[in-house]
Amino acid sequence: MYLSNQDPHMILGLSPSATEKKIKKTYRRLAMKFHPDKNPDDPEAEKKFKQIQWAYEKLRKNKRPQADLPGDDLQQHHFADSADPFLNFFTAVRYHYLKKKEGK
Repeated sequence: MYLSNQDPHMILGLSPSATEKKIKKTYRRLAMKFHPDKNPDDPEAEKKFKQIQWAYEKLRKNKRPQADLPGDDLQQHHFADSADPFLNFFTAVRYHYLKKKEGK
């Protein structure tokens, strides 16, 4: 939706070393401020709201544990967000397939 060269940290006004808690708190504050329901006559607020959502999703995806990293044990990772049942299902299936392939 947005240019890939845009920095999600800059959009949210955060430093790259911001914690997950700080990212979430800032996202919620900005989302409430620019929400289209709170600014019905302002098209710029809706545009900013979508940009904030995009930035938050990019940062969330970067903070998620990656099961594909070399040397990682899949058992140590959380399977997924409960909000995404498909990712949860396919990650669990992949975990069991790889364990079966290893002979465990």
